[in-house]
Amino acid sequence: REEAALQVEASRAAAAREVEQCKEAAARAVEDVKEQAASEVDRALADAEAHVAAREEEAAVVLAAMQEEMAAAKGMQRADHEERLESERGTAEARGGLENARFEVTRLQGLLEAVEE
Repeated sequence: REEAALQVEASRAAAAREVEQCKEAAARAVEDVKEQAASEVDRALADAEAHVAAREEEAAVVLAAMQEEMAAAKGMQRADHEERLESERGTAEARGGLENARFEVTRLQGLLEAVEE
């Protein structure tokens, strides 16, 4: 009986050691899985950040091109407006010159008539 009790106790101790070893192995496996998952998450995050950075660069290039086009369009509008203003000034000057010429013709006709009398 004593011997059987000692064997049972030895079996229990062996089983307890095996359980402890299994727990340790499971804990190591869990840590390995956690490290692997963390590494995969880090890689995925780096890939996502690179993707976002590439899209931001593309967007910056598109925005710069659009801003250049807008500036060019504004420059063309400004040039057209200045051209129109210059044309209007020229027309106004021509009208003024025409009025002066008419006035001068009228004045000279008056002088001519006065001289002829």
